[in-house]
Amino acid sequence: MDVGIIGAGRMGLLLGRVIESRGYNVAYYDQNRDATKRAESLGYRIYDSVSELVRNSEYIVVAVSSRSIVGVLESIRELLSEVDSKRIVFDISTFKEDIISVYQRFPENAIVSSIHPMFGPRAKSTSLYWVIVVPIPGREEEARIVVEFVENLGFRVEVVNWELHDEMVARSIGTSYIIGLIISNIAVESIEKYGVEFFEKLEGTTFKILRYHMESILLDLEDLAIEILSRKRVKRIIGELVGILRSLGVDSIVVERAQKYVELVGRDRLAESYRKIYCCLELCTLLGSA
Repeated sequence: MDVGIIGAGRMGLLLGRVIESRGYNVAYYDQNRDATKRAESLGYRIYDSVSELVRNSEYIVVAVSSRSIVGVLESIRELLSEVDSKRIVFDISTFKEDIISVYQRFPENAIVSSIHPMFGPRAKSTSLYWVIVVPIPGREEEARIVVEFVENLGFRVEVVNWELHDEMVARSIGTSYIIGLIISNIAVESIEKYGVEFFEKLEGTTFKILRYHMESILLDLEDLAIEILSRKRVKRIIGELVGILRSLGVDSIVVERAQKYVELVGRDRLAESYRKIYCCLELCTLLGSA
């Protein structure tokens, strides 16, 4: 079975490796020459155009940036009018609100859905991670085919409508990126004053984890981070965070909310999280000295 992936970036290549390991034939198209060379160096077939990929692929995976995804999907939609047999098309975009209306106009010979891999390019074991499948309104039944495909890759799957998906992404990933970028600003000031080595010696256990998180966020600074922070949903979350920060030292709402969280999840959950922080630190130390 032939799978064509549009976009040979970090996530596109990761998915290609996983899909190929399950017995599928994987090929790529990417207009970026460097990305094309990377995929070619790994032994993958390279298509010269989106049109060639669409003609020769039963499954079409779109793994491009948010700036390009609508245009790429529109191109696929037009090309599918020239193809008789069925094609399964899905993307891996972070937010879904921009693409729903495009998918709704796809022809009947297309099975369409959207997915969101809840992991990054360094993920190893598929069984550890979730993939969110987002059905297209009016074409919900088609998501079943994509669910089966993703499950066959070994991932755990959850089906979520696009509005709930985008709201939860804004709250979880949006907050994560906001915190990461705030920490980067704090770190720059400290490093400029005291130097990297001194800064790292005096950082606490939890801050060390936050630094690792921040540094991983900076890998996405030019595309994903900017895209996330530009979303209205995420800007609303920023406003909520600003409100919480302003309340510090003024009243007890922040502490009260924290106490409420403890009541909801239980102290055992907190103890386990603390244990995992040390597992992460010790594993990072071992890997760094290996």
